Amino acid sequence: MQTAVLLPQLELTMESVLVARWLVGVGDPVAAGQPIVEIETQKSVVEAPCPVAGFIRRLCVAKGDTIGEKALLCIVTTGADEPLDEPGSGAAPGSAAGPAAAAGGPAPAPEPAGGIRAAPAARKLASDLGLDLGSIPGTGPGGRISLDDVKKAGGIAP
Repeated sequence: MQTAVLLPQLELTMESVLVARWLVGVGDPVAAGQPIVEIETQKSVVEAPCPVAGFIRRLCVAKGDTIGEKALLCIVTTGADEPLDEPGSGAAPGSAAGPAAAAGGPAPAPEPAGGIRAAPAARKLASDLGLDLGSIPGTGPGGRISLDDVKKAGGIAP
């Protein structure tokens, strides 16, 4: 059986978090409740547990990615050689979907509410300055808006 492991709610008001470090790799066996990834929130670094026992078959986010609430972290199967359901093949509910999952590589970080990828500090500064993130070109990985991008847009020296 294939299980999609989603990011649990780690803080009461959690918009986006950073994937700090994977504690497991593809092919590793995991126990239910075992920490599999370290997540950096605005307040601390927290270990997210795997909800089921099995084998890590696909990592769907990479170290350094900023992800939103309920993001797909990885795919776990009960058997080490169990075939993975691919999108469009009648995959079971809760299984991986999307072009990156089909390609076998890490998926791009899901876009937080509003569809704009930005560092948490950049979001805060833009809000404080009254800037629209949609009007700021991102220069970070995958077009992510960095703190320096917001400073530049707000006329602040980086």
